[in-house]
Amino acid sequence: MPKKPSDFTGQRIGHLNVFSRAGNDKKGGTQWNCLCDCGKTVVIRGQYLAPSKRGYQARYCSNQCKLDSRIIDMAGKRYSRLVGIKCLNEFNANGETLWQFKCDCGKVINTTGTLVRRGHTMSCGCLHRDNHFIHGKSDTPEYRTERVRKWRQRHPEMAHAMSRRRQADRFLRCPKWLTEEHKRQMAEFYRKADELTKETGIPHEVDHIYPLMGKTCSGLHVPWNMQILTKSANRKKSNRHPEEIVHSVS
Repeated sequence: MPKKPSDFTGQRIGHLNVFSRAGNDKKGGTQWNCLCDCGKTVVIRGQYLAPSKRGYQARYCSNQCKLDSRIIDMAGKRYSRLVGIKCLNEFNANGETLWQFKCDCGKVINTTGTLVRRGHTMSCGCLHRDNHFIHGKSDTPEYRTERVRKWRQRHPEMAHAMSRRRQADRFLRCPKWLTEEHKRQMAEFYRKADELTKETGIPHEVDHIYPLMGKTCSGLHVPWNMQILTKSANRKKSNRHPEEIVHSVS
């Protein structure tokens, strides 16, 4: 036997008072005449009035229902850089209340209270501009040096690990048959690089002609595989050996 539909006559469900049965919908489902607290009469499907499926329509006559109990008072309250001014008594397409807010920068905006309370909107847009300003100095050596310094301060463990890895690479690529004269010559490269940096004011570095850990070949940490380059030229050379540089230019 088919299940007998529930009788909601006389019941109060949310802000709806069910007062009579309406005709069935196109699919044969039961519908009920309901009076909302806002004074509007609406027809609600029985499945939305059932205790197991009392959704949004079971509480109000529609998404645009302007009940005072639905509006959360945000006037005078601070949300990040925004302070609530007044409710506009308007709703967007999703039934969310529109509010007027004043930003700390002085600009007044209209947005939904839901976005502000959830933290999706925290300013008029000035917060994003302050955190993502365009300074035009991203390609300068000073900016890159400062960016690396700040990264090392934020991630000291990773910076230490990278430094130790570089030391290990040198140790592994340093042959045991090197003499003391070879070691003196390698130390001389680093000394000359420091002198050039102080004399010219341009950073100089010691580079391995064939990188210690190249992708296609690896060189040794020996004096005849070392050269002095400016810091910019060394970064441009990157982890490439001479043959790769010639091939890329040609």
